[in-house]
Parts: sequence; structure tokens; C-alpha cells
Amino acid sequence: MSKRIIDEVKRELLAEEIGGCCSYAFLSGAIRGSGELGFTFKGFALTFRHDDKEFVEKISSVIEKTFGEKFFVEETYIDMAIKKGTTYVLAIPAETAVGILEKCEIVRSRCELVSTLPRTLVGRKCCKKAYLAGLFLSCGYLGVPDQINEWTGGKSRCGYSLEYKLNSDIVMEPIKKLIIKAAFLDENSVFTRKRGSVIYVKNAEEIAKVLTATGSNLGVMSLQEIVLERQMKNNINRANNFDLANIDKSVNASEKQINDIKYIDGKIGIDSLPPALAETCRMRLAYPDVGLEALGALFEPPISKSCINHRMRKLASIATKIQ
Repeated sequence: MSKRIIDEVKRELLAEEIGGCCSYAFLSGAIRGSGELGFTFKGFALTFRHDDKEFVEKISSVIEKTFGEKFFVEETYIDMAIKKGTTYVLAIPAETAVGILEKCEIVRSRCELVSTLPRTLVGRKCCKKAYLAGLFLSCGYLGVPDQINEWTGGKSRCGYSLEYKLNSDIVMEPIKKLIIKAAFLDENSVFTRKRGSVIYVKNAEEIAKVLTATGSNLGVMSLQEIVLERQMKNNINRANNFDLANIDKSVNASEKQINDIKYIDGKIGIDSLPPALAETCRMRLAYPDVGLEALGALFEPPISKSCINHRMRKLASIATKIQ
């Protein structure tokens, strides 16, 4: 389920046309998520390594459109203990990377790393959205519970979670503030984990707001469908549990009533009781599994649930007195 909704969000974001001022914001978010900087005597070189071919090709396309330089995506196969599979690589030499990194506010003066998100980069609403789109495509993860019993109402490991695993913590706090501002969230609803440079949100409603700010309306609808399905299943489970609890309660009550009646019969005999109570004893013994309301309907004429309940309490009191 998690993979399905992630794929939907990524397809929607990849289909968006990126141009103008938003190009720098999109590329900057992508670099902060999965870009690798390598220092050379000409400045920083830039490399993207990712298992999503469409994302890397999108980066190449935006760079070509914005900077007029075309770079080809290479395919490599990694076979390591911790990772195995195909990786797509986009390598940009320092001659071109310096201009890209400075325009995207990653580096200034060729070798000074930028530790902020300048307003010139993400001041506009469209640029905020483009930045968050690049960030999600490069390092975003969206988790939803696959089984109803996994849903615990907000625990990040068991319930809903939206995470960004950055390539460093240098701009973790500025990105956190950007997410809060762009999605109109409370400051206490976005969290960070220094280990691994992770920013995360763990509430379904707040995740939907972040996806909206990122530009993924399909992702929001899919998430809402899942939330509604969970709520419906929860309501059904609660109703079933309530019914089972009532059944158990009724069974226990019926067993006690029958035990009281048999005790009275063994000590003083049912026929020694007043006619109404004696009749009630015989009806309960004849129909041990029915509830009080259904039992009352079997009398001729029928009697109410409260009436038969009153008689059962009288019988319980008689049994107690005999004891």
C-alpha cells in the first residue's frame, strides 16, 4: 500500500512542468536530498545517484532547459551487502556544476557551502512547491499501515509517516521551517532526527497538508481514501467487539440466573414460589440462550424486559437468602 501511494505521488510530481524561477528551487531541493558534491580544484562537481530512473532523467531535463547543458544518465549495477540493484547516475563536472550550485543556493563563491534557504530561492509560493517536489522525489518516503491492526493512531513506526532523509543536516532546520510555513502546520507537528538527517511528519491530516503544499493532489486523495477505509474498519471492529462483549455479558447473566433457579429448586422447589416467579423459572430453564427482552416476548401475554429483569433480581435475592 505504501509503495502504491508513493508511486502515485512521484508520477504526479514528475509530470509537472518545471521552468523559470522554480527550476532553481526544484534542483536545490533535489540536491539537498540526494545530490553528492565532490570538491575539485575548479570547484564542486555534482553527482546524482538514485534508483528512480525517471527522477534522474527529470533532473537532466531541467538542467538542460535551464542551463543549456545536456548530460546523459548512466546505468550501473550495485551488488553490496547493504544494497543490491540498478542505480542511475548523472555526473555534472565542476565547470557546469559551479553555476548550478550557486544559482540553487547550495554554494556561493565557488566553495562556500550555504546553510540557509534564502528568500530569493523559495520566497514565492510556486518556488516553495517546486522545492518540496524536488526534495520528495529525491529523498521522500511516505508510509501508511498495510494492516488495520498496525494502525495505532500516530506512532511513526506503526502508523502514517512522511519522511525526508537529507544528504546532510546543514539545512535541516531551514527545511523544517519551510515545510511548516508552506503547509500551514503547527511547529510541534514536524520533527527531526539528527541521526540520518531525517525530517518527518507522523499524522495523516498533516501529511495531507504537506502533500498539498508539494503539489500532489492525487496523493492527498489516495491518502484520504486510506484514512477513511481505516476509520470504517475501526468502526466495524469496535461495533463487533461491543456486540461480542454484550453477548458474553448476556451469557454470563443467563448462566447465573439458571444456577440460581436450580439452587432454589433443589432447596425449596420452584412450585413454592409465587406463580409469576415460578413461571419465570420454567421459561428461563426452557430457553437458556435467549436475552431477557426475547424471553419476555415468549410469555402469554408478553411482559417487558424491565419486568422480567425485576423478576430475575427477585430470584437472585431469594437464592442469596437461602444460602
